[in-house]
Amino acid sequence: YLDSIDRKNNKLKFGKLLFGYTHANSWKRTSYTVESPINTIQFNTVQGTNVHLGLGYDKAFDKERNRRLSLKTKVNYGFSEEKFRASGELNYHFDPKHFARLTLSGGRETAQFFEANPISTLINTSYSLFFRENHFRLCDKTFVRGEFRREISNGLLFFAIGQWARRAPLVNHSDYSFFHRDDREYEPNVPENDRIGDGELSQSEAMSVGLSLRIRLKQKYLDYPDAKYIMGSKFPDIWVHYRGGVPLGNATADYGRVSAVLSKSDIALGLGGVSSFRLEAGKFLYDKQLYFQDFKHFLGNETNIGNPEQYLSGFKRLPYYTYSTRNAWLEGHWEHNFKGFLTDKLPLVKKLGWSLVAGAAFLYTSEEKDYTELSLGLDNIGFGVARLFRFDVVSSFKKGKYDGTGWLIGIRLPTGEISL
Repeated sequence: YLDSIDRKNNKLKFGKLLFGYTHANSWKRTSYTVESPINTIQFNTVQGTNVHLGLGYDKAFDKERNRRLSLKTKVNYGFSEEKFRASGELNYHFDPKHFARLTLSGGRETAQFFEANPISTLINTSYSLFFRENHFRLCDKTFVRGEFRREISNGLLFFAIGQWARRAPLVNHSDYSFFHRDDREYEPNVPENDRIGDGELSQSEAMSVGLSLRIRLKQKYLDYPDAKYIMGSKFPDIWVHYRGGVPLGNATADYGRVSAVLSKSDIALGLGGVSSFRLEAGKFLYDKQLYFQDFKHFLGNETNIGNPEQYLSGFKRLPYYTYSTRNAWLEGHWEHNFKGFLTDKLPLVKKLGWSLVAGAAFLYTSEEKDYTELSLGLDNIGFGVARLFRFDVVSSFKKGKYDGTGWLIGIRLPTGEISL
């Protein structure tokens, strides 16, 4: 009987570890997390099948969790590459009245050339295994990174990022897929861009600094003794960014670029719905030594899956790295959600609760000239409160000429706050 109990307990423990497990102590305001290995099995052509084990610790210092500390570690192993990599991150939220946060991270990992990760691991895994299309472009990255955020005064939010990184090229180690083995070939792990110079994809070290300031005029808020709650502003947000490489020791990247962003979401237009827009302009001040990771990249998409939360900062049909630039750029996005203004007049569609969405996006670089997208779609697709989906038809134009039309299924997923 005791042996059977032990076997049962061992099975339960194994099951918790296999599917992920979180142990929380509400009295001490702590929790420990083991990520599910099943959910972290991935595939890419560089590493082949790879899996990571993630461990986490969280400690809150007050009941509202306004002050808290979190630790995360991740160990990754690629079976075809036969290599381990490990990284960790510490987040400390403090001074909640000023939204202060300190983040320290470091280790070794495979990283996309564009730090904003234009394609998710899940989508890349699916397209690789089912369609034999590898959209990841990865480099080996050993790094130490620090980030700091704090509101200086009401509506004035400051970000600072400092990072040392050693970047090294990687090659494909696997050509496995479920289908299309005889009629398709995987592409090399090299970004497609005609302006990559000699040595700009080779191993490099970079000491980079990023500074950002968000200006929100007449920001409304609720003030409490231990916290502050933002109520928004009727004025657009203004962002000012600087990103530069500082030559120091073996770090040879030496460049500087500036940009400015003007954005506003959910501009109410009465019964006609709401509009949102984002405009960005920037240029490199100098580029004495530049590597491809340091180019200005744009959020593109070469699949039929998108994230609507990124549509105001990214494109639906733009190639991932073709338009990456080392010069000046101008980027614009606009979207209007009719909020039932038109669809409510159609009896069957009205019951579904869908809304019509129109959008446009524009990009200009001195090398590739102009690129434009026009889209029309249906949002709020789903059932009950789970309305996470959206469907768009998108037409693109290059240098004023029609380039093609495609479709996109949007699935809402969380995104980061800022990309420098």
